[in-house]
Amino acid sequence: LNYLFRRNGFNVTKPDSLLGWTGFFHHNSYQHYDMNSVGDKKVVLIYGDSFTMCVDSTLCFQEILNADRAFSENHYMLNYGVGGYGTDQISILIENSVGLYEKPLVIVGMLTTDMDRSMLKVREFSKPFFKTIGDSLVLRGTPIIQNSEIYFKENPPEIHSYLWNRFRSSDFYPFPHDDKEAEAEYIKDCKNLNEQILDRIVAELEGRNLDFMFLLFHAGSHDVLDWRLAFLRRFCRERAIPYFSDLDTILADTLGLHYGSSKYVIPGDGHPTTYANRLVSEKIKTAVLNGTDVFIKGDNVEEEEKDILLKYEIMRIQSDSSWLSLVQKKAVKRGITLDSMLVLDAIYLLSLKE
Repeated sequence: LNYLFRRNGFNVTKPDSLLGWTGFFHHNSYQHYDMNSVGDKKVVLIYGDSFTMCVDSTLCFQEILNADRAFSENHYMLNYGVGGYGTDQISILIENSVGLYEKPLVIVGMLTTDMDRSMLKVREFSKPFFKTIGDSLVLRGTPIIQNSEIYFKENPPEIHSYLWNRFRSSDFYPFPHDDKEAEAEYIKDCKNLNEQILDRIVAELEGRNLDFMFLLFHAGSHDVLDWRLAFLRRFCRERAIPYFSDLDTILADTLGLHYGSSKYVIPGDGHPTTYANRLVSEKIKTAVLNGTDVFIKGDNVEEEEKDILLKYEIMRIQSDSSWLSLVQKKAVKRGITLDSMLVLDAIYLLSLKE
């Protein structure tokens, strides 16, 4: 439907044979358009999807950091983010571009829903994808040689009626939906596939003896308890990979605004604002100048996750003036501080979600 009704934005006429569509780099060679600007500085490569690539209305990480005096004195960032990429395409791009640079520091940007994209054989356009065969990953869907028009003509969707499919998946459908078993199976398969793809990325970077870290982006449409973010956190922690999440930077922000506000997320768009990108850029700058190990926080993964979720619930209460007023009254009635009452209410809210 995106292709049919938004053809100008989704019509890939000259696809890259390996990746399908590309970003700020050349087809086939995968050299970045801004490669010659690096000079004798140490290159910092950042990969990912549109959250890494950034939208046109915002300042992006490379713009912020390459203009920062402390960062740019000895470093230069090249942005390899591409809108719509999943973990599969990110992995393939890393393998085919990271060797172009001498000992780069690599940042692997990962939006939680990139995991779901790796389960797809097609998105807005034909894409490469991995299949698990035994304990191995096998690349499928390449070479990509057809343009959008030819591809969709020869590979039409299996849905026979868009209207009927929409009705069947809506709340108006009279027959009950019991998709819990199917959802559990999907989550299991998604975790299994993405774990292998992420391990492939790690093996590539470790095999080249490169310093690297993961940057986890949380989709605002998902709850902070969503299984995807928890999976990605645990993946990094179990392998001692330095990482941080954009959600962590927002929770630590002194403005005390809740995640999802227009200060951090573009309304109706979902992508981070320039302000949010600046917060993330500061964390990247810290890692580059002081070493990526600053983001390994200890061994107790569960306690760290609980602390993050607790702060998130407190922030939600603080961002709602009516809600906060009720909590203040409860604190006075109980004879305790407002901070203590906020923690108690946040703990209660978390217990309801378990």
